[in-house]
Amino acid sequence: MISLDLTFFYQLGLFLFLMWFLNRVLFRPILAVLDARERAHVEPARMAEELIAKANAESAEYAGIMSETKSDCDRIREELIKDAHEQEHKILTAATADATRLVGEAREKLAAASAQLVAEVDAHAMKLAARLADRLIGRSA
Repeated sequence: MISLDLTFFYQLGLFLFLMWFLNRVLFRPILAVLDARERAHVEPARMAEELIAKANAESAEYAGIMSETKSDCDRIREELIKDAHEQEHKILTAATADATRLVGEAREKLAAASAQLVAEVDAHAMKLAARLADRLIGRSA
């Protein structure tokens, strides 16, 4: 049977004092070191996860911006090609019109020069014919 005498209370008091003392001197510092050690490992891992999540978000944002920029570039390139074709058509049309006009002017000048040359040749032929007639008439007479 259990007897409760004074030694039981001494032992209980010594046990409680020892628990309090060991908690103050031994357990709290060890637990503090363990907590600090865990925080030293957990905090960088948490920060790394946050940075990875942030990098993934920024990568997705970057990909979206790049896609949007590429589509804008494609649209602008198509507009520039269209404008270039229109400008090429205008230039070719203007050049064709200028060439046609210049050919027409050259033909008119050529026709005028040809007519003048024919008139000069006719006049010169008439003079030669007159001289020849004079010589022929003058020799036979």
